[in-house]
Amino acid sequence: METLKRRHLKLVNGRRKYFYKTYEIFTKSEADGEGLSYKPWRECEEGEWGLSDDGYIAVCLKRKSYTKGGRESINIVYPFGQCFINTRSRLEYLSHRNTGEYSRVSSKPHWEANKGRTQYKNFVKAYVKMFLVGEIDYTRLGKIFSKKEPKPFVKAKALLKKAYIKEMIDKELEKEFKERKMSKGTVLDMFKEAYDIAKVKNDAGNMLRTAENLSDMLNMKQKEQKMESFEAEFVALEGIEEQMGITSGNGELKKLAESAE
Repeated sequence: METLKRRHLKLVNGRRKYFYKTYEIFTKSEADGEGLSYKPWRECEEGEWGLSDDGYIAVCLKRKSYTKGGRESINIVYPFGQCFINTRSRLEYLSHRNTGEYSRVSSKPHWEANKGRTQYKNFVKAYVKMFLVGEIDYTRLGKIFSKKEPKPFVKAKALLKKAYIKEMIDKELEKEFKERKMSKGTVLDMFKEAYDIAKVKNDAGNMLRTAENLSDMLNMKQKEQKMESFEAEFVALEGIEEQMGITSGNGELKKLAESAE
């Protein structure tokens, strides 16, 4: 027998309160040894023991019917996951246990599911467009992510700290470079050229932050390495945008914003 501790939400006097509850998960042989009465998970009502498709028994927490467009669908919830009943649906304990995702229909981690959503893809595309021209508008980014987002600036900043978002950004940057038949080495050469221009003009401070960000995205420095080589005189990206064929991208950004949920 295994145990699974879950956190549940409950409204108390209009306030959100969380509480924890521990559930028992049995193998079929263990349940038989305990004398438990169980049935296939699809057939269970709340409080009954259900058998998952991979041979584990747990208590049914909820069974609810939904009607949309004249069609009824039934959602059934267990401690380790939930499922909508249809001929193709499967409910497996081990797949959820292996990823630690116990609250959703899919056993995929929340972040992995997000990577495939248009909302997140548009956010990343918009960020890369802004990033490459050195003008990142975090409030606009947050609104591209969701028109209903109450704090778009904060939301954008928070998303950009997520490891999976950084991974998506890195891939989108690689795609941008590939379309322009460029490589990280080419970008470094451009930095060197921009550095030489900056030294002559003594005007680089405004683009320092962009240089640091681009350096991070291209993995050109170690996590704890200080940007000693990126002093205030370092890089004005003057000329790089033109060489890379980068424009402000306002037209595409507008389209991404219009498609926001």
